Amino acid sequence: TWPSSYSYASGTDDVSGKTYSDGVRYKNCTKCGARLETGYKVVLEKGTGIASVTGAGYFNAGTRIQVSCTVSTGYTFSKWSDGDTRQSWTSGNDLHCPRYYKATATANSYTQTMNHYLYNPDTSGWDYWTTTTAPAAYDSVFYPSYTSTPSGYYNYSLDWSGGWTVSGAGTFCAYYYPNTYSVSYNANGGLGAPSSHNFVYNSTAYLSWTQPTRAGYTFSHWTVNENGATMSPGQQIPKGWGSFSLTAQWKSKQY
Repeated sequence: TWPSSYSYASGTDDVSGKTYSDGVRYKNCTKCGARLETGYKVVLEKGTGIASVTGAGYFNAGTRIQVSCTVSTGYTFSKWSDGDTRQSWTSGNDLHCPRYYKATATANSYTQTMNHYLYNPDTSGWDYWTTTTAPAAYDSVFYPSYTSTPSGYYNYSLDWSGGWTVSGAGTFCAYYYPNTYSVSYNANGGLGAPSSHNFVYNSTAYLSWTQPTRAGYTFSHWTVNENGATMSPGQQIPKGWGSFSLTAQWKSKQY
């Protein structure tokens, strides 16, 4: 209790960094130099994902303080630096020292969907293949990881350029073109085997109708060297096949 005959000089200390050693409002006794603390500073700071904070300033000793914050779009409030998880709150204790609180928020996670399409050479259109998804944090730069390129195809194009900044759920597309393969022919002792030719993977394609000839023999069929299958001139190439080679098979003429 200060004698009524004493007088006081008003003054304030500002907060230095984030310590509590300052931020006290006080009066100094002009007679004895003693210091009477009359109020305290409450410092609020915006952390990640926080748009604004309210409730900062100097307050009289014994005051209950009220603090709150506004969360930025794409974030969810996390906590204050003292561990309080309430976005807005009123102190349960009387103010008796400087206070510092920092509000932080966590970026929301959004699903990024990538649809994958295969080019159909028979229809000149795109056939749906598969969908992959991945989570991504708001405002982060998301780089899609490719699913395994389907057998027989190569990555042709994407409808995005590099990564993209996540602002919510997104849907994007990847396109794959079929590879070009070849078939070669071995006359196996004969003459006039067809020349090698290309075909597009999973397209409707055929063997050459040309048959080789061999003196004293009649052409029977082609044998696929890679799997032993039997094929005939002009036969459709099974879809799903890659490059392969054929060997002519002969039957001896009977005289």
